Amino acid sequence: MSNDERLQLCDREFLFSYFVKSPVRFACQRIFSRFATPTIIPVHQTFAVDIFDRPEGGVMFPTGKVLHESSLWSLSETGEYHFLRITSPMEVVGALEAIISVRRSRIKVFVDTPWTGQESFSTAWNLLFRIVFHASLDAISEQFVKGLGLLVDEHGVLINTSRGELPRDVVATLAGRFPTLGHNRLLLRRERDGFHLYATPWTKPGFVNYNANIMLKLLVLIRPETDPETFSKKDFISHFVSRGGDAITGGVPSGQMLLSELTTMEIAYTTSDKLIGELESLSVN
Repeated sequence: MSNDERLQLCDREFLFSYFVKSPVRFACQRIFSRFATPTIIPVHQTFAVDIFDRPEGGVMFPTGKVLHESSLWSLSETGEYHFLRITSPMEVVGALEAIISVRRSRIKVFVDTPWTGQESFSTAWNLLFRIVFHASLDAISEQFVKGLGLLVDEHGVLINTSRGELPRDVVATLAGRFPTLGHNRLLLRRERDGFHLYATPWTKPGFVNYNANIMLKLLVLIRPETDPETFSKKDFISHFVSRGGDAITGGVPSGQMLLSELTTMEIAYTTSDKLIGELESLSVN
């Protein structure tokens, strides 16, 4: 696979082959076509998806461990199965319900037909794919992380800030200077030659100068020069652990174990130019 083909990909992207057994066929084909662009290339695993009309009253899910519960969607787990229910925000009630078995590489989806023409239906499919992605992660060697992934000379760097998400102007300045994977929802993965950081289908893109993956060497936490606070290793690493998958993974902080093996560095800055200078100095150290 060429570098161009890997652009904006995660190495664990999936191919969904599907079988439609209901009147929602054409709507589902349209939704699936959004995920069949050249930028999403399957390289590892194929999931067979059966799509059915949702029965009146919905699907009866067994009682299991609740991973997420809200007015719009819920997720539970029983054994090797995940049970997902997504409710349409429209006044006309609709729902998408799914039974997911990552081990068997199968998904059964039940959909209310009136919902399939709505934009929110696309969002529901996206959530379904993201849950499958999360559920299939190897808890020992893979974890979602947050921050801005950069390639500084030959150094793969993941940057975050001590005061929450990186400011937009800092992200734009750094992404304009260094090749970047994008911002947040990155996948950290232990491989034979070290740790690699991958862009995923949900990484915030929008930069011309970007890569699909880098070998990660360093975690950098930036803080205002006027802020004298320093962090313990555990607190430092907590800024990079993505909480977005807690509802799906049950909140297991496996990423902290992976991140703790990486070299860390704090940078105090006053301007973006100074921050760039500090990062460029990494190439000569």
